[in-house]
Amino acid sequence: MKENGKLTKIISPHEVEITFPKNSACKKCGACRLAGDGKVSIIAANKVGAKLGDKVEVEIATKGLVFGSLLVFVLPIVFLMAGYFLGFYAMLALGNAPAAEKVGILTAFVLFGFSFLLIKLFDNNLQKSKLFQAEIRAIFSN
Repeated sequence: MKENGKLTKIISPHEVEITFPKNSACKKCGACRLAGDGKVSIIAANKVGAKLGDKVEVEIATKGLVFGSLLVFVLPIVFLMAGYFLGFYAMLALGNAPAAEKVGILTAFVLFGFSFLLIKLFDNNLQKSKLFQAEIRAIFSN
């Protein structure tokens, strides 16, 4: 995914903050931080030597966006369904058929909540991964 924005803050010689207007893709991605003024900002690698105030093109690898979307949207659903079937069939195996439905639902919600804990743990580790790092690809003239 490519976006055009403005370099608004230099964090380190190789890491900068880019701000750009929010668009329809921003609702789906979640890689950026939403600012109060309707703009979004993202931390990007500065391998092209952009300076404060430069207008730049930023790219986030498609693989990272797809993996992140799967992690955030699909993993909880998989855990929810797995939790239900695990609890339901465990109770049937134990010979307690009347409680199978209730235990299945309870187990589903427990694993659903656990999936968000896993996502948070993944998030802390994956933020450092190059797969999810935005990178400045080009500098435009001011």
